[in-house]
Amino acid sequence: MGEEETKSWFSERIDEYADPLYGYSYQLTRNKADAEDLVADAVTKAWSGIDSLKDKRKFRSWIFRILHNCY
Repeated sequence: MGEEETKSWFSERIDEYADPLYGYSYQLTRNKADAEDLVADAVTKAWSGIDSLKDKRKFRSWIFRILHNCY
């Protein structure tokens, strides 16, 4: 995948999982602003480490693990 294809794919996955990521983040933080910040941090870290995701089918568990680790 080229960089533009990767960006597009990543963006689509983030859109797909935005609500569940926020929900989990809110469960952890119990604060709307902190939950939003946590999701933003996780997405940033995920994008910077996208090359480490070898199996694209495991994106969901990968991004949730990143979010949990950011917490």
